[in-house]
Amino acid sequence: NGVYEFDVNNRSWRPYVGGGGGLPRAELSSDFAVGGVPVSGGSTDTRFAYQAIGGIGYYLTKHIVLDASYRYFSTLRFKLGEVDASYTAHNAVVGARFRF
Repeated sequence: NGVYEFDVNNRSWRPYVGGGGGLPRAELSSDFAVGGVPVSGGSTDTRFAYQAIGGIGYYLTKHIVLDASYRYFSTLRFKLGEVDASYTAHNAVVGARFRF
């Protein structure tokens, strides 16, 4: 991931945007069933995933930042035996950062 923080001529509040990519691995258990019907499982697949980030930080001090952000995460479609699936997540995150 990479993040760019905007300098908006305000010492305390700073918005930021970011994004990233990676290679998650999915695994389908060999005892997977849909509606009680067994699906051939026991397979794994790796696909590309990407993430978009946007948020704002509030600087309590030069090194401590309170943070609120939104993150969108999604994968390309996994192929796991007879099953095709993808994963998407929307996350609201509140936290603190220590800068050094």
